[in-house]
Amino acid sequence: MKRPTVTQKDVQFFTSEQLRDFLDESKDHRLGFAFELIARTGLRKGEALALKRKDVDFKQRQIRIRETLSRQGRSLVTGPVKTAKSRRTIPLSDRLVDVLTAWKAQQQQERATASNQYVVSDFVVTSQLGGPMDPRNFLRLFQIFAQRADLEGNVHTLRHSAASVMLTN
Repeated sequence: MKRPTVTQKDVQFFTSEQLRDFLDESKDHRLGFAFELIARTGLRKGEALALKRKDVDFKQRQIRIRETLSRQGRSLVTGPVKTAKSRRTIPLSDRLVDVLTAWKAQQQQERATASNQYVVSDFVVTSQLGGPMDPRNFLRLFQIFAQRADLEGNVHTLRHSAASVMLTN
């Protein structure tokens, strides 16, 4: 029996300049930090959205990737990462430590503003009311910033861009 052929798609990534343009467009949004986190570490969207506070170690300057967040029907669920090799520890640059520290302070401010409507969770990337961020909304937000920067791609493009920039540097 002859195997069906699969057309390989070229991996899509942003150049350093395009990545800078995208991050410039998203930097003033409350979740701009999350796009920068993906762009500088190569995390998958679900891994970034499932990141918990306990997995961010400021003292050791690293994050531990253990779970992924996805939508199943009407629910957001966390589960194990894609593969065994996906369970990893990633070092944090000075820039990312600063970005995550600033985000932590902003989250505390959002919690105080939302008062009793705020859902206390351990997620790093959250909705404005503290719950987990819906991957579909995160993708929509990415598309808005990509369009503003006159770029095409999806959140996974940031992952490929991280690898490309790291190899270039």
